[in-house]
Amino acid sequence: MNATTNSVVEVSVSEQDLLGFKANGSAFGESELTADEALKDFAKRICPNGSTTADWYILESGSKAWKSGYAEAKRIPLTDSEGKENNTVTKAFSRMFARVCNDYGVVKPTKPTTTAQDKKAQRSKAQVAMDELKAKPMEDLIAEVQMLSASPTLDNLKKASKLQKAVESKRKDLLADRMDGIKAKQKEVKDLAGNCFDEEALEHCLEILLGNVDVSVM
Repeated sequence: MNATTNSVVEVSVSEQDLLGFKANGSAFGESELTADEALKDFAKRICPNGSTTADWYILESGSKAWKSGYAEAKRIPLTDSEGKENNTVTKAFSRMFARVCNDYGVVKPTKPTTTAQDKKAQRSKAQVAMDELKAKPMEDLIAEVQMLSASPTLDNLKKASKLQKAVESKRKDLLADRMDGIKAKQKEVKDLAGNCFDEEALEHCLEILLGNVDVSVM
């Protein structure tokens, strides 16, 4: 990855990295449940030099390659006839990136332009503070709440209250992402069942869904 200096530092992404991002998307498309290594690799690629904040330029280029790999793995179009990105692909990337941020403490970058900085300045200080708190890993937030609550001074309780709001907001976001993932899996199962003509396989799947099979021992 090479840097070129203009008004801001831009980072060009190598062909090798783009192939890596595409492979990450393909792995996620094949199975979200077994894509942990792909998530780890994605996090490492968008955060060069050990940074926890993703590089905006790398993330922009990497996300496009990732989405291409995901669409190919799912055998779905990347865009519609009008060139608009497939909503299934968009939601899949959102689910993946939410997991990357939560599991590896990656912070989503701000677009490095004057316009973006102006927009950020217009946002309320409270919202900016909340976003910064939510960027922390969930376990760190909970640990801070517990530590502050153990010494219940007025100042500590005030800080703990803000942290708890961040925990609740983060849980809400994660639940929304999880529901998107569940809906995607429901569609995938439905599509697979519609193309399956193996009665024994269908019967086995039905028994699992009815709760007659202990999947924990599978």
